[in-house]
Amino acid sequence: MAKIIVLSDIHGNLPALEAAWRDLSSRPVDALFCLGDLAAFGPFPDECIRFVRDEMRPTVCLLGNTDRYLLEPPGEPATERPEDIQDAIDWARNQLSADSLDWLRERPGEERITLDGVDIELVHAAPGDDERGIGPESTGSDLDELFGQHGPGVTFCGHTHVPFRARRGQRIIINVGAIGLPFDGDFRAAYARAKCVDGQLVHYEPRRVAYPMSRTIESLEERDVPMRARTERRLRFAER
Repeated sequence: MAKIIVLSDIHGNLPALEAAWRDLSSRPVDALFCLGDLAAFGPFPDECIRFVRDEMRPTVCLLGNTDRYLLEPPGEPATERPEDIQDAIDWARNQLSADSLDWLRERPGEERITLDGVDIELVHAAPGDDERGIGPESTGSDLDELFGQHGPGVTFCGHTHVPFRARRGQRIIINVGAIGLPFDGDFRAAYARAKCVDGQLVHYEPRRVAYPMSRTIESLEERDVPMRARTERRLRFAER
């Protein structure tokens, strides 16, 4: 049997990450997977990267789309973005140490691993596309396009900040939601526990953990984080 933890989308929210860590580290696991988007938009970008790297030490940590933005040369975004979003990306980049940037550069965009006979695919958003969301709005045609050629196993994803579960043939697709910026109406940090036994996913448990949001919101103001009014609204109401 393999016990696993999967989390995603921390977005610089250290209080949420610390609370989730206290909960998820209370029981032993065989593998811990982080699906990316560690730093941007919250007040603690470098602290979150260092906490994941040094304290959590995940089995696999992916590069999310906003992590990828942080690695772009300053003033040279790969794609055009709204000014407030780009300002937030630039601010977060400026908070990162050279070590944190180097560590991000080493993260894979996707990963595949086998645990107790289960083929586990790890992506930030969708296979081959770190900006294509998978969630309740995904149609059957969308899922067929993405997973129609997949064999048995499990695909874990994040990016949309909304927990979701579906099946296509013998492939189970699970969006684990967001640690730091949920968009499903529940402000608590979201992550998932799962168990694999003899080639089957036999247990899946979505988890929610309350955290001191006031610390995050106060730090948005204290650190003069760009886009902070929008981020505060998202935190309070857990909506996009």
